[in-house]
Amino acid sequence: MRRAAWLALVAAGCNQVLGVTDPHLHEGGPLGSDAGGLVDGATGCAGDGFGYTISNVASCDILAAAPATVALNSTIDTTAGTVTVGTTVQPLPASALVPQLVGGQLVRVVSVDGFRVPPGITVNVVGQYGLVVVVRGDVEIDGAVIVSADHTTAAAGSRSAAACSTSAGASGTLDSGGGGGASNSSGGGGGGHGGSGAAGGASLSVVITPIPGGVGGVADGNVSLRPLRGGCPGGVSGGAPAAGGGAIQISASGRIDLSGTIAAAGGGGFAHDPSLPAPAGGSGGGILLEAGTITLTASAAVTANGGAGADGSGTVAACSGENGRPRNAIPAVGGSCNGSTDITGGAGGAGTTPAHGGDTGMRGTGGGGGVGRIAIHSPAFAPVVGSVVSPAPNITPF
Repeated sequence: MRRAAWLALVAAGCNQVLGVTDPHLHEGGPLGSDAGGLVDGATGCAGDGFGYTISNVASCDILAAAPATVALNSTIDTTAGTVTVGTTVQPLPASALVPQLVGGQLVRVVSVDGFRVPPGITVNVVGQYGLVVVVRGDVEIDGAVIVSADHTTAAAGSRSAAACSTSAGASGTLDSGGGGGASNSSGGGGGGHGGSGAAGGASLSVVITPIPGGVGGVADGNVSLRPLRGGCPGGVSGGAPAAGGGAIQISASGRIDLSGTIAAAGGGGFAHDPSLPAPAGGSGGGILLEAGTITLTASAAVTANGGAGADGSGTVAACSGENGRPRNAIPAVGGSCNGSTDITGGAGGAGTTPAHGGDTGMRGTGGGGGVGRIAIHSPAFAPVVGSVVSPAPNITPF
């Protein structure tokens, strides 16, 4: 198996990652033309000859594969087209922003001749755009590739409320009168994607009728992740919403062997101004894997779980909902200020379990974010007992 990898120093004492400026990597011609992105000596486009049609991007919009090197802990920025290793920021190898075939949303496409993430190594992916890694060769992920939101910090390809439309969670309601005051507020609804988000918790008052929580975002029908897209935010009334998980696609001409983690979790509702309704969790994002053979060992985890809702009572850390779990299908835990048992945030959706709604409490509680989507495009998908794929994937053979 080819053991080439990427995203680190080329060799000891050299601080430059090989990129598309290397004259040996590709022939001339503009991106998307018949000449641009050609492999030396080939007669087609760089995305041809994979044994299947690569999803979401045109084969001629893919640059020729760049040589790759052993990975170190690193951060990919899909907006800037860079990779940061330690304090060194360098261009991504053979990288371009291209429109998707359906809908035209831009994605960052990186073309390499092998992709290996060794044990103990983490590659974090941030930025505005989803990431598509096209590999002319084999993929081995023994470490972690993380495309997850962190509370209100979006991941690469996380969608805005406007882009999500009805899949975004609705805001809670702040009651400023009627005898309940700020304490009579309801929580926001969780973001939706592969599953619907949960409604926010209703307010609770002995003075007036409780106000219902914001509705959860609806699930979309994009089971194949064509186009590739990330998750949706939870509802919030004031402040930043919990972000949905990001979006990643790995397309290999060889095989994909996974014993590590690929995660695109939604963010948990963040501790907030206690005078406002509690924020909800963001939904899980999107993960698309395609290759002739895809194997998962017992230690592998591929997850796109939803984040949990926040408690409605304060700003301490315990009030925040957990981010979606990256390594298992256990629902994220909702915020619970000071260990309260009657004022708790809604747990995020995980696995095939429906998202859990926010519990009723003073000032409302945020609903849990729904699960994201995992799509497998392969005639041979082989997870073993002990591996985790959450939520259940949509499997389509060539």
